[in-house]
Amino acid sequence: MNIEYIREFVILAETRNFNETAERLFMTQSTISKHLKQVETELGTPLFTRTSRSVKLNEAGTLFLPYARRILDTQYEYTTALNNHLGNLSSSLTIGSLPVMAQYRITDVIARFNQENRNISLHVLEAEASELIPLLDEGTCELAFTRESPDLNDNFIRIPYSTDRLIALLPSSHPLSASRQTPLSLDLLRNEPLLFIKEKTFLYELCIRACEQAGFTPNVVFSSHRIENIIDLVRKEMGIALLMEKQIMSFNLPENAFTVASVTPDVTSQVSLIYRKDRKLSAAGQHFLRCVEAEK
Repeated sequence: MNIEYIREFVILAETRNFNETAERLFMTQSTISKHLKQVETELGTPLFTRTSRSVKLNEAGTLFLPYARRILDTQYEYTTALNNHLGNLSSSLTIGSLPVMAQYRITDVIARFNQENRNISLHVLEAEASELIPLLDEGTCELAFTRESPDLNDNFIRIPYSTDRLIALLPSSHPLSASRQTPLSLDLLRNEPLLFIKEKTFLYELCIRACEQAGFTPNVVFSSHRIENIIDLVRKEMGIALLMEKQIMSFNLPENAFTVASVTPDVTSQVSLIYRKDRKLSAAGQHFLRCVEAEK
């Protein structure tokens, strides 16, 4: 069985869309459909339920998917070993990333790739989401980890990497802390002093929109790039912070000092690895993509 056909199956299982899969692989939909048919013929069973707009894994496809991922992981490992042995892929690769690399385990995949691929010189540019798009457009970096946002137009391939949700961080002494066992309605924060991530960032705008959709304009008394400053001001009862859950979980918060409450309506944020769809990735870029797939 052709391993590249298995990769196409795995990506189609993620996207549930032939067109999106074709763009990501720089192939035609008909070619992917033909390859998928060959895999299904070899396995002796269909793997997807097809509709006019999308495809969905059936029971056999769901059973096969973890084995397919394992095959791709093994391929990345032996390809890396051979590249190092033969001196292949002797080049440099520049990627971009949001500052919150550790919280979303982006540092894990960067460190793994750097350690395992000694012939590739890896450079990482840290920047806010709004700054990463121009870096990709001008070719300064080839791929970037960034948040899904309205700025991400159809010029980019998106590979979902991590999902996060908005939470409220309250001092334990606050009356609303009693709601810690149930989602906290954002509407209850309309008269509260609020602490946000710095202005002109995606997360700041996300919090503003969430409050406005809940029917009020937030009273933002402090904003900062440094989450530890926000946390300390919450502890000192200056206000309630709206932050992403994985950002908070990376800090060792004293349980008796804070309440971490989920909020309703639910607000989520998707971090994706993106690259321009009109530029085929370099060999090093493609290999980094294989590393990300293996790490996921």
